[in-house]
Amino acid sequence: MIIESPVDTPSVPWHPRYEQVLREHLPDAAATLRGSDSLFDLGLDSFDMVELLVALEAAFGVIFPDETLTADTFATVGSLWAALAELLPTPPDGLADNSPPRADDRSGGR
Repeated sequence: MIIESPVDTPSVPWHPRYEQVLREHLPDAAATLRGSDSLFDLGLDSFDMVELLVALEAAFGVIFPDETLTADTFATVGSLWAALAELLPTPPDGLADNSPPRADDRSGGR
């Protein structure tokens, strides 16, 4: 199941596992996360963002390249999902079974 993100910038669907991992790092987040929600305003500091990054890499079997580790990537819920979605070996709807990509497929389809 894919949840449409109510993002103010280009709308992208995000995987429920993404929101689950995000909420593990944002225990006080509102019931509904919007793509335009600022991660900083939701309580993430730089240390928390590193922990979130590691958790997302583990959950989805990807590695964020250095060039994606920017303030813009971590600005909002939607911008972080957009960066993560670019790394997935299949389109987001290919994750509809709620399982992360295989751990041995870390190449990002290369």
